[in-house]
Amino acid sequence: MKAAFVDPPVPSGALVHRDLFAMNALNDVLGEGGAAGFFGYLKNRGTAMPVLPLLYSASVAREHGAKCAYFDLTTSCCRCRFGELVRFRPDLVLLATSLDLLPYELDFASKLRRLTGAKVILCGDSAAWFSSEILNSGKIDAVINGEPESLVAHLVGGETEKISGLILPGDDSTNVSPSMVEDLDSLVRPAWDLVNFGDYGYFPLIPGRPFATVQASRGCSYGCGFCPYFTAQGKRFRPREVGRVVEELLWLKNNFGVRGVLFRDPCFSYDVHRTKKLCQEMISRDLGISWGCETRLDHIDGELMELMAAAGCRSVELGFDGPSDEVCGLNDRKRIKLEEYKEKVPALERLGIKAALLAVIGIEGEDRERMTKTLEALTNCSASYVNVQVAREFPYTKMFGKFGSERSMTDFYSSDAVRKRLIRERTARNLRERCLRRYYLNPSGVFARMKGGGFIAYSDFLARHAMAYVLRYAERSIGAEGTGDNSCL
Repeated sequence: MKAAFVDPPVPSGALVHRDLFAMNALNDVLGEGGAAGFFGYLKNRGTAMPVLPLLYSASVAREHGAKCAYFDLTTSCCRCRFGELVRFRPDLVLLATSLDLLPYELDFASKLRRLTGAKVILCGDSAAWFSSEILNSGKIDAVINGEPESLVAHLVGGETEKISGLILPGDDSTNVSPSMVEDLDSLVRPAWDLVNFGDYGYFPLIPGRPFATVQASRGCSYGCGFCPYFTAQGKRFRPREVGRVVEELLWLKNNFGVRGVLFRDPCFSYDVHRTKKLCQEMISRDLGISWGCETRLDHIDGELMELMAAAGCRSVELGFDGPSDEVCGLNDRKRIKLEEYKEKVPALERLGIKAALLAVIGIEGEDRERMTKTLEALTNCSASYVNVQVAREFPYTKMFGKFGSERSMTDFYSSDAVRKRLIRERTARNLRERCLRRYYLNPSGVFARMKGGGFIAYSDFLARHAMAYVLRYAERSIGAEGTGDNSCL
């Protein structure tokens, strides 16, 4: 049995990272051309990571006798790697999907199935939601609802019938419950030996390379109405044993030379006491790894900040709440008050931990005035970095239901539906673009970030990507869509 684990290509002009949003990734293009487009391009070029559930799945498959390979077709030389994938002649393909590119990914999966004869199975919430229509198309063989590593052992063993979480043609997808890994410590370590570490990084938040991702826990009990993480990973907090996490970090360092790590937990410090133990263990082992995480500010206290800094933490990504209790209530979001940001963000920065604040705007109950107040508050919190995401209707979330959960895949991705969504989001998108342009492109801000993050590293990053952006923009201007490296269809 040969099994291929595939992060499919991204069409020319799109910016998608499928490990983000728990395989519900968005096409995160900030603007078309000019300063906004350049910033969006740089922001996304600094972010590159493999799809961690697929690396876990590859390890599980190998444990059960399969010959495995991981193919990241989002990076340069996509056509070369696609050729390698076809020549690998897999019997089984697990393919990651996203929210915004699902029709494109389905066409790619169909082509791959035709060329290799492999059984092709899609992973991700968007594919699971639209699974009936996808499977009726006859383009692929099955869809996984839940975490693929929880059932891949059955798949490499040739089992397909009555597997929890596997949706087959003719199944009523509403009756197929998601399959989850109950004990994360039961998983073997991800198959990092299958990837090219040179493809990945998380600049500027984590400058250390080689770079890898780690999960110390899954699940988030907060269940915000616009967030896909709790729908993909569940509300139950599933932590790993502290010692096993640290051993994995040491393994990454000793076997692959890893110097930078991003924890992919939805709420890294959900259990504050456990997180303190984890940091203390990292300190005692003297890892020499710089790392970052994402969490909630109300799950960090002064003692934990100091422990995180001593353990090598160099960045923390934090959700940012606007000033309206009403809006947060409408979206099932437990609001963190502005005073807490103004107190704790500078404290993190003083300890050498760069704070990156993320605001989601355009959620239920927000008008232009409320969004403007949120963005004004966001940019006045003394954080090194800010980001703004326009809310989207992720499958299975409360927001998805508000905007028509009964729609078919054809309707959801139709040009008319996309046009209406862009009209609905226009105000939020314009506010986002203006906020980020003002925050990042003023000369004093640029100098401060270059000084704080390393002038040489910033200069090298800008030099490497500025010309690539110019060429990409010129290509699009003359109508040469689909001619980039990632055109595999």
